[in-house]
Amino acid sequence: MVKGNLLPSGELAQPGHLGDGFFCPRYIYSTLADEVEAIIDKPTANKVNMWWLTGGSGTGKSIALLHVLALLFERGYQQIVWLGRRYTNLLPEVMEWAEKIGQEREQPVLIAIDDPCAPAVLESAKQQWDATLSSQSVINAVGRNRSKHLPIVLCCGPTIQYELFRDVVRNNLDILELHTATMPMETADDYAELWQWFCERSETPVDHKLSDVADRSLLLVQVFFEWSRGERLDDFARRFRGNIETVAGLLAEHADYHTSSYTSFINLIDEILALNRLYVDYPKDAINKRLENLEKAKFSQGAEAKVKFDNLMESHSFSLLKDSNQLGFRLLHPGLANALYEVWHPKEIARIHRKRHLLEGVRLSLFMD
Repeated sequence: MVKGNLLPSGELAQPGHLGDGFFCPRYIYSTLADEVEAIIDKPTANKVNMWWLTGGSGTGKSIALLHVLALLFERGYQQIVWLGRRYTNLLPEVMEWAEKIGQEREQPVLIAIDDPCAPAVLESAKQQWDATLSSQSVINAVGRNRSKHLPIVLCCGPTIQYELFRDVVRNNLDILELHTATMPMETADDYAELWQWFCERSETPVDHKLSDVADRSLLLVQVFFEWSRGERLDDFARRFRGNIETVAGLLAEHADYHTSSYTSFINLIDEILALNRLYVDYPKDAINKRLENLEKAKFSQGAEAKVKFDNLMESHSFSLLKDSNQLGFRLLHPGLANALYEVWHPKEIARIHRKRHLLEGVRLSLFMD
């Protein structure tokens, strides 16, 4: 057991995090690895085989995929390529290379993709999958029944993404075999196992008041958020909202237009979560532009909006401004972003605000694209 912190709330799970001990090694991962190994040993003939781990948002699919890859590596399947999320432009070339390596070494290369049909890649997914599955190397390998040497694609994504993906590849289902597994719902024993691991990892007393979460229908990502923060999610949401309003007020005190500056800062956070909860990153250029406009609205002696914004994120252990790989900002996992947003803007009483946040976020995404 490696003692330390948990993965920051908005950070994407990566292979290197396994070695740092960020994730609990659960028994279910071995069962999932067995399923994949059965496909490797006996793939569907004359097809490219793809294994997709489905389930709801925030149920631990990405972490499960990483553990499955690690277990397969330990079992001798050591030709693994991690493409992550921004994979589409690499797919045809990687698939062709992997087919050659698999044939040379007589063992399939495993290609891992996280969220293959996320909104950020959906537009290019169909073109790239069509190009990949219609490539001459794949057609030749399938035609000669070299399925055991063809790469096997392992991926994870919400069930709704899987349905979208089936539509994306609908013209290639004669050459692509889809295998699915679903992340199971946690039992009381699962929560006990996770709580024990969390206490050892974070050196938290086992009798901590937030240990009992089984009866509140929380997503796994929400459970760990509560445990790591030491407070219930709805309590955190209200406290975070109060801090946002405080910072907005401090900025507005130095602005030429008090009300508009105050509202603009709060709307910025609302719009980020409105997109994040739908698996969409908030455009980097848009967020920088919004903060620059706040800078222009204040007197020279006022505190800088960017500094205030960054400090607000850092004080709540969010790493929003530190991501250099994504095209946009992700404050929180979609399951967490949605939970906070629902506390701030319940659909029963905030329909107009919710529509405005989403429309503005979409407008900026299209404008900055």
